[in-house]
Amino acid sequence: MDAETAYLFRHAVLRDAAYTLHPPAERARLHSLVLTILEGLFGGRAPQPAPFDLATTSKKLPHESDSMALELAYHAERAGAVNAQRLYLWRAAEYADATYQPLAAAEAWSRLERFLHGADKVYVLCKVGGSFCDGGRLTLAEESFASALSHAAESPELTAYALSLLASVYWLTGRPDKARDGLERAEEIFRARSVQLQLAHTLCNLSLLYQEQGDLESAGACANEGKEIFRQLRATAGEADATLDIGVILWAQDNLEGAEAAYRQALELYRASADRRGEGVALGNLAVLAEQRGDSEEAEALYLWSNEINRQTGNRRFEGVATHNLAALCFNIGKKVEAGKEYEVALAIHREVQNRRWEALALHALGVIAADAGRLETAVQWLRESLRVSRECKDTEVEAMALKELQKLASS
Repeated sequence: MDAETAYLFRHAVLRDAAYTLHPPAERARLHSLVLTILEGLFGGRAPQPAPFDLATTSKKLPHESDSMALELAYHAERAGAVNAQRLYLWRAAEYADATYQPLAAAEAWSRLERFLHGADKVYVLCKVGGSFCDGGRLTLAEESFASALSHAAESPELTAYALSLLASVYWLTGRPDKARDGLERAEEIFRARSVQLQLAHTLCNLSLLYQEQGDLESAGACANEGKEIFRQLRATAGEADATLDIGVILWAQDNLEGAEAAYRQALELYRASADRRGEGVALGNLAVLAEQRGDSEEAEALYLWSNEINRQTGNRRFEGVATHNLAALCFNIGKKVEAGKEYEVALAIHREVQNRRWEALALHALGVIAADAGRLETAVQWLRESLRVSRECKDTEVEAMALKELQKLASS
């Protein structure tokens, strides 16, 4: 241990010892004093956050103290100032979400949830789950949404809200039947109760599910209805999501010109609403189109740009997707060694965020690369694993792809 480290260690020990010498009441008084001083330095006590409302997109008013909110919550807790502690935990969670720190947000929301009851408790449990979702922790997200659902029984609207979010996790983790049941039940409740904003979000999630199941007509109807609702409500980020969904449907219908127009409109809407995560996803979709029209240089640049934003915003799921697509580009232009390395990186991310469909696709791609290199035993292992994962998540398309490659190897 060097002298500086020893000094720091002793300093910390002395600090803790000196702290414990103060009686509890005196410690609480000092924390209250620190809280008051810090609030004074940062523009006074922050305002209460906007109340939760399923029908509107809440406007978040920033405050000078937001970057210090977690420290203020700590001093409020030690001072026994419960209302201030709740206030600053809420603002700390919102600040972490706004600055793309999803796991820090989940921790702050979780701490806040213990103080709450009724609708506020359900809402904050859903915020915990949403932050875990954004951070790629889908098991924890599912637990939070299930807990929210269990506390929402007395309110049809809150039940539908928690159910729609839980269903989205079912879809993301390869359980399409449960996802469809949950989303369709939520849609029914939101329609009956005229909760338009949440209806639009649910329609967009249904659009993605229907599209993955090959029902492009239903997918298009949901996306277009969702977009119109978002437009009427002036919910720009939601309109961007729906527009992106429409672009994906047009792409699946081989309407590449229409898809590109939709992606570019979505990109503009994401930028207008300062939604950096959405911007990264839209750029990744534009990269796919650039690759399809043979512009590999533009495609590579867009994939890299997309992933720069994905990393900045903690969007691990789409970082995995963009890395996967970059690997496919490398393979198609003859950079097979680089392709294999990128697919392995993508596979690790897919597994981390429980993206089962893309995990199966990455395993299939690695099998194809191994077979192309003459490593037949390794190829069979990758393809059998792809087959297993695709069957677990009931993805018949990837299952058929894996079976086809295994049959080719068996007959060679």
